[in-house]
Amino acid sequence: MKFHRLTLAAILAAGALAAQSSIHPSISSPDRTQWFRDAKFGMFVHWGAYSVIGRHEWSREMFHIPQAEYDEYARRFNPVNFDPDAWVALAQNACARYMVVTRNTTTGSASTAAR
Repeated sequence: MKFHRLTLAAILAAGALAAQSSIHPSISSPDRTQWFRDAKFGMFVHWGAYSVIGRHEWSREMFHIPQAEYDEYARRFNPVNFDPDAWVALAQNACARYMVVTRNTTTGSASTAAR
């Protein structure tokens, strides 16, 4: 179980570093594109109020969901059963080569405290 949490932490850290380094990528765009083509399959986890309705972080905007309705989804989003081990196990069992976790910090479900 500890291994899976470390694996997820490493994946998230690598993603964060990749996002930060995308301004000055260490490998060329064609090489990154080739890596993505070779990887072929990855897992995207949409994490936030929008996941209550099984959608993505742009759902409110794209589907014109009224703020009051979306606020109800945000109240229902309660990640007390968050299980990174299950996420990693699912990705591994599916033979995913990478994992991307998305979240929308504007819905009040940020994973870090605002300062």
